[in-house]
Amino acid sequence: MRLAYEEKVHANDTFRDRYFAVPKEVNKKIPLTMREVQRMMSLDLSDVPYMELSRNIFVLGCFLGLRVSDLKQISPLHIHDESEGKYINIKTVKTGVEVRIPLNSIVRDILEAYGDQLPKFNEQVVNRHLKILAVRIGLNKIRASKLSIHYSRATFAKLTYEMGIPSLFIMKVTGHTTEKNFLRYVNISPEEAVTEFRKHDFFK
Repeated sequence: MRLAYEEKVHANDTFRDRYFAVPKEVNKKIPLTMREVQRMMSLDLSDVPYMELSRNIFVLGCFLGLRVSDLKQISPLHIHDESEGKYINIKTVKTGVEVRIPLNSIVRDILEAYGDQLPKFNEQVVNRHLKILAVRIGLNKIRASKLSIHYSRATFAKLTYEMGIPSLFIMKVTGHTTEKNFLRYVNISPEEAVTEFRKHDFFK
C-alpha cells in the first residue's frame, strides 16, 4: 500500500494511521478423528512398506502428543513400568519440561517393534509419505495436502479433550500456557461447544 501510494496509484493514506493493522488469517490445523486415525493404523502398506515407519511415527504422535524432536529422542531409558502400566518419562527438547504419558497398547506395540527407540527418520520424508497415506484413508484433497507430522499433536489434543480429560492436564503435554490458545489449537467450533454443554446437567 505504501509503495502504491508513493507511485500515485491511490491517494488513501489510512495505512499511516497509528491503529492501522493488517488482518491475519489464522492457519488452523484440522485434527484427525479417531475413526481416521484407526483407518491410518489399519492401512495395508504391503505395496509401500517403506512408508510404514512414517505411518507409525504419526500414530505415536496421535497417542503421545509429543513434538517431532521429542519422538526422535525416545529411548529405552524413557520407558518405565509400574503396577498401573508402562509410561514414558521424557524431558521435552523445546521447553525443557519433564512430562509423563501413559502408554496404551497401540503405543507399546509400536515402540516394542523398534526396541523402544525409533529408527532415525527425516521429517520431510515422513511428511511426504503422510500426504500420500492421507489420500488412502479418504481425506479430501485440501486436508491431505496439509497433513504433516505436526498434525499428530493437534489430533492428540483434540481426541483427549473429547474423551473428557481436563484441558489443564492435556496442556502439560502439549506445552500450551493458556487455555484460550489450547482451545484454538484443538480447533473447537462453537457448534461442538454447544453439543458438549448440552451433555451436562448445568445446561438442562
